[in-house]
Amino acid sequence: MLRENINDLSKYVEPDRVRREVYTDAQIFDLEMQRIHEKVWIYCGHETQVPKAGDYYTLQIGRQPMIMVRGANGKVNVLYNRCPHRGNMICGDRKGNTGEQMTRDFLKIYGLDYGKLSKVNFGSYNDSVEQLKDGHAQVFTLITTVPASSVMDLASARKIQVLDLTDLKLKELQKINKGYDKRIIKAGSYPGQDKDIQTIGTWTHLIMRCSTPEELAYKITKSLAQNTEQLGNVVAAVKGLTAKELAIDVGVPYHPGARKFYREAKVM
Repeated sequence: MLRENINDLSKYVEPDRVRREVYTDAQIFDLEMQRIHEKVWIYCGHETQVPKAGDYYTLQIGRQPMIMVRGANGKVNVLYNRCPHRGNMICGDRKGNTGEQMTRDFLKIYGLDYGKLSKVNFGSYNDSVEQLKDGHAQVFTLITTVPASSVMDLASARKIQVLDLTDLKLKELQKINKGYDKRIIKAGSYPGQDKDIQTIGTWTHLIMRCSTPEELAYKITKSLAQNTEQLGNVVAAVKGLTAKELAIDVGVPYHPGARKFYREAKVM
């Protein structure tokens, strides 16, 4: 909490720096919501994002989940996203994100698709968490590190259940995309999780232009493989990865420079 008078905000912004409290203090956040996000016109999207009648796009403005929808009359409306519909509502990532593709694949192995659900919202992790907190959604899918801050936030407000994935269903997913891999969320990772949960994970890819010089690609790959411990200080999931694990074939063609290093390291 700020010790100074919250009304005097100028002292927190200097010519060459902004004080940390501007980003972390709850009172300043509330003021920002009241004076900006809840008081002035804010851009929420473009009409081309909802080209046909019935198309919609979800977003979060300040603390309020919103939905932009094109009505049957062709007009675009922006509404508070507060109306629960019959059946379950599922929140995935916005279309175009790998998490959204994962959601479609996951539904497919259970004989489902978006058309068989009463409502699907494509929003950020924060959007989805808020909708589950408010009771406007029942399911949240995401691909992220464990423990995920968004899931911890949700678990602080509601009882949650992390769903298990059987070996049989994992194999079905791998038939769709062999980049899916088995992951175990250890017991105690989230509140109320008293046993290990088997789920899926994906690999992060470093994509290069085909025209990237072979020697440059070789040096980048070698540097990454030899410095996973240091990189792990930034992204914990990287710590301890071996060249053999980095070289796992997930269906994306290898750059000749990367292939050269992996063969040199005798992992291909």
